[in-house]
Amino acid sequence: MKFSFRYAALALMVPSAAVAWIACSSDTAGTEDGGTSPSSTTTSPSPTSTTNPTGTTPTPVPDGSTPDSSTPSDSGCVYVAPNTDGGGVCGTHAFGTAAVNATNAQDGGAYTGGAIAPGLYDVTLYERGSAQVGSWRETLALDGTRFTRARQIDTGSGSGLGPVTYRSGTYAMNGQQLVLTFDCAVDGDAGSDAGSSTIVYEVVKNGCETSIRYGAAGIRTTLKRRP
Repeated sequence: MKFSFRYAALALMVPSAAVAWIACSSDTAGTEDGGTSPSSTTTSPSPTSTTNPTGTTPTPVPDGSTPDSSTPSDSGCVYVAPNTDGGGVCGTHAFGTAAVNATNAQDGGAYTGGAIAPGLYDVTLYERGSAQVGSWRETLALDGTRFTRARQIDTGSGSGLGPVTYRSGTYAMNGQQLVLTFDCAVDGDAGSDAGSSTIVYEVVKNGCETSIRYGAAGIRTTLKRRP
């Protein structure tokens, strides 16, 4: 899918709780916060392994989780699956970074998908194809099967950062699409029906350093995996 900024103004008029992980070709705000599950058939993520690719005993981590080799082609890279109960609403983890301001974006070409390494991911770059206004803050936890996500967006309307939205559930990678199916969805102090969200994405690698880049209409957001 080609990255497009043609409808940026329209996309960012949607309330912050609904401007979410939406594929620019198919999703609407309704699928993010209470819509029905996608009609397309998705495949489950590749099974993960607790085997250390390096063959050495993994270094213990604070949450007691075990290394995961969901991307075994990365020779020598060890990706630790986080605890997806981070203690927050819907099991979310605390934000790992401050909100990042929108910057100008260039056309990044087609999204290519890819195997996403488990871990904790924080937004480090928020790009817009029109006026560079607003900001984005997000922390995403992926353990190979389940996810949690905390998000807070300033749409650039002048009202500042909106309420924090919380999501958790299961996820699956299907070609260029990442499908999130919610079993907990809370918007600030207000309840929200469970639903699903489908986005186009790609994995960006720099050695063992991993980022996820995903797109919606007129925007692109990059989340970097914590070491």
